[in-house]
Amino acid sequence: MHYRHALQIDPDNVKIYNNIGNAFARAGQWDEAIVQYRRVLQIDPDNTDALFNLGNALKQIDQFDEAIVQYRHVLQNNPDDASSHYHLGIMLADRGHPAQAITHYRRLIELQPEFPPGFNNLAWTLATASDPSLRNPPEAIQLAQKACELTAYQDPLMMDTLAAAYAAAGRIDEAISTVQKALALARSKGDEDLQLKLRENLRRIQESSAVIGNPP
Repeated sequence: MHYRHALQIDPDNVKIYNNIGNAFARAGQWDEAIVQYRRVLQIDPDNTDALFNLGNALKQIDQFDEAIVQYRHVLQNNPDDASSHYHLGIMLADRGHPAQAITHYRRLIELQPEFPPGFNNLAWTLATASDPSLRNPPEAIQLAQKACELTAYQDPLMMDTLAAAYAAAGRIDEAISTVQKALALARSKGDEDLQLKLRENLRRIQESSAVIGNPP
């Protein structure tokens, strides 16, 4: 009711439309949120709040390509928007563009040097990229260790990334030990889905160990 009254007074108030969109987003009503964010952009095409929020909403309904467009638009206006670099990195990596993802992750950790997911995601990409020219296991280890240090070695996903980096560098014993620690953490948290994922990762590392002649 307050929003309606305010819009009657000022129908081009982009802040109100953005707030209405945020209310829909908090309720998980993504289509309705998208409508409100688009209304903002009809009035103010370079509104970075609406562009970012629209990108987030589109991602929630699996409209990934259009979400990427919105995040890129944010960065055209504000190249130092760390959140857009973060989301772009994830989506570009998932869409098969690891080189672009790496660029965004590198900028992210420059902007947010105490943000563990930035180091973790960059480490994972450098450790697992299918393109040999992008892989850099030694740097991946350093980055993954930084992510683990920032989380006091209590985040099993980041421990798993460190294990992947060790494996990529051929340090199989350390990889196995690290993923076993990650599995113990996941078990202590009662996360059964993560335990399944980590067991599968452990199996892969042990198989790779057998192939190169090291005991699992």
